[in-house]
Amino acid sequence: MKLSFAVAASFIVTAVAAPADVTCPDAKAAVPLLRGYSRLNKDHFYVTSQEEMNAANGYALKQSPGRVFTTQVPGTVPLFRLRNAAGLDHLYTANETERDDSVANNGYVYEGVTAYIFPSQICDSRPLYRAYSPRESDHYYSSDSWEMGYLGDTYGSLMEGVTGYVL
Repeated sequence: MKLSFAVAASFIVTAVAAPADVTCPDAKAAVPLLRGYSRLNKDHFYVTSQEEMNAANGYALKQSPGRVFTTQVPGTVPLFRLRNAAGLDHLYTANETERDDSVANNGYVYEGVTAYIFPSQICDSRPLYRAYSPRESDHYYSSDSWEMGYLGDTYGSLMEGVTGYVL
């Protein structure tokens, strides 16, 4: 399969070297990052609470991209959630500068911390990729590189890099 991704964002979280003295947190404390999709709004929505997903009217539950922490544990960083002012796109980032710039200059509203993820590939974690579909004005996230390639080839989505790392 041919990958047709292009880098489209200037604020991509890049892998950083893991500290040599990292103690991996208890993986049993991690919970699924729930992924919902609204056909009406053409929007992906990610939460750690089934109750919050249920309250998000019109979102169908899809496959989880991985496991995350609901509280900060050593070695993790916040995964920030934003939505655009029209409410038709959710953006998730672990980059504070991108969060602040998206609010100040790109019409997003900060909604808080969704979860905690690793900033580098440690503790048997895997990348949480981010892509953007210009056709649907939608950001989506997956830890499956094949899925990202398929969606890029099929829908013309632009690969924006790795947001962080999940279990």
